Amino acid sequence: WDVKAALAKRIETGLALDREVRVWSMLANPANWAAGNKATVAGGAEWNDPVNGNPIRDIMDRIEASAQQVTGIWLQPPVAHALILNDNTLKYVKSMGGDSNAISKDVVNAAASASNQNIDFTIPGLPPFHVVASKVLNETTGALDYILGDTVVLVSLPPGSENTGEDIMTCKTFR
Repeated sequence: WDVKAALAKRIETGLALDREVRVWSMLANPANWAAGNKATVAGGAEWNDPVNGNPIRDIMDRIEASAQQVTGIWLQPPVAHALILNDNTLKYVKSMGGDSNAISKDVVNAAASASNQNIDFTIPGLPPFHVVASKVLNETTGALDYILGDTVVLVSLPPGSENTGEDIMTCKTFR
């Protein structure tokens, strides 16, 4: 057993988690965004309300308001589950797959089995969804909290793109 290698790996893991917390905290802070680049779901229309919530419409509204192509959507497991299990989402997915509800069942099964894992999934007609299952200790409550919280972050990173200096960039991290 190599003590130095194990210690270095532990330090690397701790630093990576710290970086992840800082980046998601910055991206999820509504004060960092212009009014047109953020939206709050109205009371009574939350995604975990299976009848009145309409997460697909909320996401489409944000995609339409984006200055660039949205290539990914990031959210925590409970928000992903609320999205997938919402009646309006299931109706949308079923309509995209015809009368067969096989797509709906596949999407729901993927979410149900992914309680605390980074499980990516797709919904027809939308960018890929990425689940951020990372947790961090809340030193006030002693509980483990999801890093991303109840915020959904839409990102734009076209495949193979490089920073040309002509891109619209709100946030970029360098590693």
